[in-house]
Amino acid sequence: MKSIHRAIGWGLTCALLLATPVLLWARDAELELKDGRKLKGELVSETDKAVTLKIAGITTTVVREDIAKVAYIKTAAEQFKEMRAAAKDEDLDGRYNAAYFAFQNGELQLAKAELADLKKRWPEVNRVKLLSDLVDQNIKGRDQTSGAHAPPPKPDVKPVVKVDGKADPKPAGPLPTNVLTAADVNLIRVYEIDPAGEPARVSVPREVQDTFFKDYGDKAGLTTRADQERFRTLKGWQQLDAIFKARARELYPKVKVEEDPAPLAAFRKEIHRSYVLQYCGSVACHGGPEAGKYFVFRDDPNMDATVYTNFFVARKFETSRGYMIDVAQPEKSLLVQFGLPRSVATYAHPDVGDWSPNFRSERDPRFENMVQWVGTLGRQQVVPYMTLVDYKMPALPSKLPAATQPAAGKEAAPAPSAKPAAPAGPTKVVK
Repeated sequence: MKSIHRAIGWGLTCALLLATPVLLWARDAELELKDGRKLKGELVSETDKAVTLKIAGITTTVVREDIAKVAYIKTAAEQFKEMRAAAKDEDLDGRYNAAYFAFQNGELQLAKAELADLKKRWPEVNRVKLLSDLVDQNIKGRDQTSGAHAPPPKPDVKPVVKVDGKADPKPAGPLPTNVLTAADVNLIRVYEIDPAGEPARVSVPREVQDTFFKDYGDKAGLTTRADQERFRTLKGWQQLDAIFKARARELYPKVKVEEDPAPLAAFRKEIHRSYVLQYCGSVACHGGPEAGKYFVFRDDPNMDATVYTNFFVARKFETSRGYMIDVAQPEKSLLVQFGLPRSVATYAHPDVGDWSPNFRSERDPRFENMVQWVGTLGRQQVVPYMTLVDYKMPALPSKLPAATQPAAGKEAAPAPSAKPAAPAGPTKVVK
């Protein structure tokens, strides 16, 4: 009898396992669709009916009948181990590139261990020491963010953003300080929410709901008490979606968005600190006194005001060659074009100082990911919040020359990032 019960139990367990989506953690995948498109992202779940990816924080489910092929991408740790195995112990370049790859893809402990041995073998090589310092800094920052014990910061000392392991020199002279207000940040969040995608947490105050019923009840089909009470039970983002559809624009600023919408979450996590601050916004470039018309704010880099101001400035900035962020032609965005080698860029970065490209080519996964991220933003080049936010764009004198022809001998930094961003999604509700 016990064996029968045990067999039944195992049968039920197997049935449940077969009926439940298979969850594969920390594994990326690429879907090749039957229409020729390809989607890359973190594999969330996989069943015989559909595959779900998370792309730049946005959950995307694709039915099996639309998929031609599923390819599982090796983890960064697996790729690092292959790179390390292919490099001999005395191969400095090969081992350094493997360590750099591990660092760029968040495998900090693997990078740290490899660099520790490189420092012993080649103590005179400065790039090894600089990368080791940068890895240690990121490990410390990650520990502090995760709540690990760390000494409290000294009072009145603002965090220093480091580039290539070295702290930027203190800028001489006053720099712009006019960052966005909390109300501005909230309005941008409202306009960047995509109810059809992965919405953020939203709160619509009761008095805003009452005004909506009074002024837009007929248009929204909320004329009866029963309809209105049903509306009050909806989630905040669903209520906001109804407000969007009624185009009750005077109510948008009164809605509270309590977290970053998916495109802004991806900007904060994947782009702002590693690219905008560390690549574009050094004190010697757009974060200093010779930044010119495009200025990057560096103080308090994790604060909403800093993140959203840098996003807003990039979103609005325009030159004779185009937009810093071009949602109509994402690959033409100056934000990504200026990271390419001059020999392949449509719009080359000016030949200044010790500038070097961030991307190896237009096929560099990091370039592709940034282009795809731009595609997740609103489809209009000038979105309403650009005119509704009362903000004076920061500008400084510049000694930077105009763009020049490609400089010979410039090569991109090694090691791509494996983090994917989202492809352009469906057109949003006109807000």
